[in-house]
Amino acid sequence: MLQEKWGLKYNHQQRSGIRAPGAAGGADDRTWCWAVKRGTERKIFAIHKAIAVNRPDREDALDVLAKVGGFDLAGMAGVFLGGAALHMPVVMDGFISCTAALAAQCLCPQAASYMLASHVSKEPASRLILEALGKEAVLHGDMCLGEGTGAVTLFPVLDMGLAVYESMSTFDEISVKQYEELK
Repeated sequence: MLQEKWGLKYNHQQRSGIRAPGAAGGADDRTWCWAVKRGTERKIFAIHKAIAVNRPDREDALDVLAKVGGFDLAGMAGVFLGGAALHMPVVMDGFISCTAALAAQCLCPQAASYMLASHVSKEPASRLILEALGKEAVLHGDMCLGEGTGAVTLFPVLDMGLAVYESMSTFDEISVKQYEELK
């Protein structure tokens, strides 16, 4: 067993503040089985092990990213920082990109102004990360497919909003009287 191999005791009921990661894209309560449960437990154990071995300073975002983040998270955090530097919005899609966005925000709080949350992932910690970022997702569809599906789903909604904004008439243009408060 992993716990014995690494010499780390872990109680599944006591998560030491870590909200369990989800099972992975496409797995839900209907498809939950011993393999998925075991995979989720391995993820939780890997998180605990990485923290125990690398001992990141939770007050230093760069230290956390370097010690337990991985190249994928560091690269995505760079995308969010680059978007902010260029004053371009970057869409967050799902748990992993939101985690990278949180790292970017911790490194440069102003970067959050250029982050747009596409959807709330079904990952258990997704809502917590969005709260920490101070973001509300546009879409709430219980999505957990991965592969950027939340962002891809958001783009037509953004296009529609822009089209309405650019083509909608004003009250003056269509001869509608301005609203007057009744007294």
